[in-house]
Amino acid sequence: MKKDQRPETRDRNCAHRSGGFVVLSLFALLLLHASVVFAASPYDLFPLLVDTLCRADYAAGDSIAAQIERDYPGHPAAMLARAGVKAFYAVDVTGGSEDIDVLAMLDSVARKAEEWKSHSDENQASLSFIRGCALFGRGLILSRQGKVFQGIPQVITARSEFGHAIESEPDFFDAYLGRGAFRYVKVVFLSKFDPFHLVSNEGQARQDVDLAIARAQYTHWLAVDLLAWLAPSRHEYGLADSLCASGLRRFPGSRTFLWPLAWSQLDAHNYESAEKTCLDLLHQYQQIPEDHGFELIWLYDKLMTCADNLGRPEDALSYARAGLAVPYTKFVFGQRKDQLKHLSERVKK
Repeated sequence: MKKDQRPETRDRNCAHRSGGFVVLSLFALLLLHASVVFAASPYDLFPLLVDTLCRADYAAGDSIAAQIERDYPGHPAAMLARAGVKAFYAVDVTGGSEDIDVLAMLDSVARKAEEWKSHSDENQASLSFIRGCALFGRGLILSRQGKVFQGIPQVITARSEFGHAIESEPDFFDAYLGRGAFRYVKVVFLSKFDPFHLVSNEGQARQDVDLAIARAQYTHWLAVDLLAWLAPSRHEYGLADSLCASGLRRFPGSRTFLWPLAWSQLDAHNYESAEKTCLDLLHQYQQIPEDHGFELIWLYDKLMTCADNLGRPEDALSYARAGLAVPYTKFVFGQRKDQLKHLSERVKK
């Protein structure tokens, strides 16, 4: 069987996920940093909140966010906690069908943080980072929706906020993860227009993330996750696999690390391992009724590709039929037209 030469992992799903988990990392980054800046504050429960989200325990995350809101109503951190839970859930489960709600929540967070920067004695670095996280998330969502010219200014402003945070606290090494995430997005966006990296520089993004991994006090795992997404673009598949393995030891079964692992394995044409990882993800999403087919269709498409390249055409056909049998919404159809077409073509062979 001839190997499939299509760039299987350079599709919209991986762009969505890598960008999405960048946003999630930034949310958690701020929360962990701020929990140390203040004592007896709305940030005290954030480390626990981050842990529950990495484990995809959204019910527990909602409960923690609600408690923070009750104790500190109207605080930017409380608003970010609620938005963070919603954003984690949206990226992990709904695939963007709740973008309108997330955008509105992030806008409120950004506005509130800006207001507090002018009229409160709160730590300015943390407030800048709150606003940067909110604007960065909005920019990525808008760009993914095709509203690039609305999204770009938001991301650029977010970069300024990250810069303010670093300037205010030069030894706040966790903040370099935020700047590295911005540089990563810049490389992805400009890749078609700047093939020689005259303006964008992936090496700079990597340096920031490496610095966060080496010296950040609170965001080691978040930086590990981002580097796991970055490494395959440099064909550092062994590094990506090792990073994901370490994350999965810390958070067994975590989809936060299973997704970049699958991406790396597919990109490396390591189809045997990729099939196992995709099956692990498939079994998890089959237990989530809210998926509406978004992840299942993508996973069946990749499982079909793995089976074909491993010389098992009957299994590939079975995966294709299962993918086409997945119920899906109109929104999911719009997002998964390419995968559905690929599955359909395989059945017709």
